[in-house]
Amino acid sequence: MTFLKCIIIFLFGCNIKYSASASSKLGCRDHENKLVDWYVLYKIPKLSDSSEPLIRNGSGYMYITSNSIHKGWELSNKHIGDKKSIPGNTLAPLYNDKIAEDTLWVLYNDDPPDRSVVGTYGHTKGVVATDKNQGFWMIHSVPNFPPVPRKGISMRHKTINNILSTIYRKNLPTDISTQYPVLTNAANQVRIKDPPYNNKVIIKSSASLEFVSFAKSDKWQKDLYSDFVAPQLRSNILVESYLNGQGRLPSDCHGVKVHNIESIKLQAANFASSQDHSKWVVTETSKRNNSWICVGDINRADTQYNRGGGTVCLKLYDLWKNYRNSVNDIEPCPRRSLFNRIKSWFA
Repeated sequence: MTFLKCIIIFLFGCNIKYSASASSKLGCRDHENKLVDWYVLYKIPKLSDSSEPLIRNGSGYMYITSNSIHKGWELSNKHIGDKKSIPGNTLAPLYNDKIAEDTLWVLYNDDPPDRSVVGTYGHTKGVVATDKNQGFWMIHSVPNFPPVPRKGISMRHKTINNILSTIYRKNLPTDISTQYPVLTNAANQVRIKDPPYNNKVIIKSSASLEFVSFAKSDKWQKDLYSDFVAPQLRSNILVESYLNGQGRLPSDCHGVKVHNIESIKLQAANFASSQDHSKWVVTETSKRNNSWICVGDINRADTQYNRGGGTVCLKLYDLWKNYRNSVNDIEPCPRRSLFNRIKSWFA
């Protein structure tokens, strides 16, 4: 299948605050090619019985932008690979040679478009781009995406223990890279050798909205969601991730609860989690002003202990409400044996 085999394409973009300018060519862009502070896209699985042609052929997606959040999920009238789609407009500068050569950009994907999939190192996918004024970070879960721009330097597969762990293409103009030494080191595959092997960072968008990035390296050897995200958010969470592979982790109800999502319901379609390649988190309730939604690139599986990856979270009630309402069924926690229940009473 093509890259659209990613039955769900899940993108999360935010204009990272570098003295943002409305006239900047770089940034998250909507269908009208207008700058927005952030957006999320949800690629719908290929459903042959759908009344929507784009869903029937597997290229339909729904979206919410910072300007359209009051409308909730909307089905795009463009296919996901259209140059005028939301990701198409956002990534367009990287395919304009004149703009791309003066822009710092990095493409990373453990299943890149120009080589075979790598089963080790980071389980990460995304695009980072910036000029001297503004930039964006696009997080996704799409194999073979995006296509390789003509400009830039191809990369070999080596690991760096952070989000930029499987870089396959980059462009690092000297005058820009000196402004961003950490990003440049990551792009040049400078490895993190000493603990801590997990990291939490606050990122501000151009509209000063706070995003929280959670990341782990392969050396951390734990589940990102139950051992890091849920305790930090101090909330029970529901996790959508690809659980068709080996080592899937069951729902975990020890302490803060982490439930696997089993099925999704959207206005345009209902589908099982087994058809879904996205990785996202929503808090179970919005009590205590805890209405978090997170988007990332790593699954809930013990095989992922040996992989780097992360998720980026945003606390925004209107967005939370749309994701929470999209959860149809969740996996209950495994029943504990009588021995374990008695043991817990005396713990």
